[in-house]
Amino acid sequence: MMQFPPNLFAATPLSQAMRAYPCTAIDVGSAGGIIADLNPIAFAVDAIGFEPNPQHFADLSTADHHWRSLRYLPHAIGGDNGTRTLYRPRFGNSSTILPPIAEVGEAFDKRQFFDVKETMQVDVVRLDDAMRDFDIQRPDYLKLDVEGAEYEILEGASDTLSKLSALRVEVSFIELREGQRLAMEVGHFLEGKGFRLMSMPELNPWRVRGYVAHPAVSREPIRYSRGQLVHGDFLFMRDPGLFIDAEQRVRGAFLAMAYGFFDHAERLLCDTETNALLRSDTGNLDLSDALDAASRRMAAHLWRARAFTLPRRVVRLTRDALKLLKRRQKHLNSRTPET
Repeated sequence: MMQFPPNLFAATPLSQAMRAYPCTAIDVGSAGGIIADLNPIAFAVDAIGFEPNPQHFADLSTADHHWRSLRYLPHAIGGDNGTRTLYRPRFGNSSTILPPIAEVGEAFDKRQFFDVKETMQVDVVRLDDAMRDFDIQRPDYLKLDVEGAEYEILEGASDTLSKLSALRVEVSFIELREGQRLAMEVGHFLEGKGFRLMSMPELNPWRVRGYVAHPAVSREPIRYSRGQLVHGDFLFMRDPGLFIDAEQRVRGAFLAMAYGFFDHAERLLCDTETNALLRSDTGNLDLSDALDAASRRMAAHLWRARAFTLPRRVVRLTRDALKLLKRRQKHLNSRTPET
């Protein structure tokens, strides 16, 4: 998924309304920092990250950030309150409260994600209780990246889900952790809560040999192969007919814009009550023109980014072609009879 620079919409006609109705974004599993998806509206986002891994939490910083506000909390989120075992595999970003299934790592030759280096006991809290304990009254956006525990967290977060406008959740298509619920189950659960699948911003196929996946060519003994779809992310947004009030619709529209769903944003903002609320803060703003201005700004960035990456794509394709030609020539030479 394309990442946009911070505050892309800060100078657009709707920026005043965005500042008047800021969004609260919850990032559960925030090793490395808050997810960059909301960069275009960062100036209107209060970002809160939960990261239970002590080493990763120590690396997080609230200095020189681009969010409206930012704080990190060293807490593990789960389906129930209590003490759980945190499993820390050799690859540090794979910490999980569900036991890794070692056989999967062996099958795909990716043992570093499954071989447990150490375990530790952590206090786990339900998401609803964390919202209350830390006085987070109006969560609008949720990102879940907790290595398999996503379903249990969602199942124990009915109050939080009722307030969300959008969420990005990591899902798996095969069981990677013991007791993990799979992607289709997560999707079915969220559909039942009034959310609609908008996109799959990340999909990760795994090859048995190496990491270079379709369409590139690798240096492995088998140069090219498609990989099996193993995990990825789903992006859900609330059904336009199921919002609580006009303010939630406004914030939901701004979140949709951050992801480039301007048609969805227009549907939300054109609601009579919502449009009236928006006009009370922006005067005689022409909604269609304002949305178009933001969309053109995003499109221009996309065009520049694609133009910038085009030479690298050409280089990669040329490199792949040379690898295949060398392999073919080596094969032909091996078949040439001796004279």
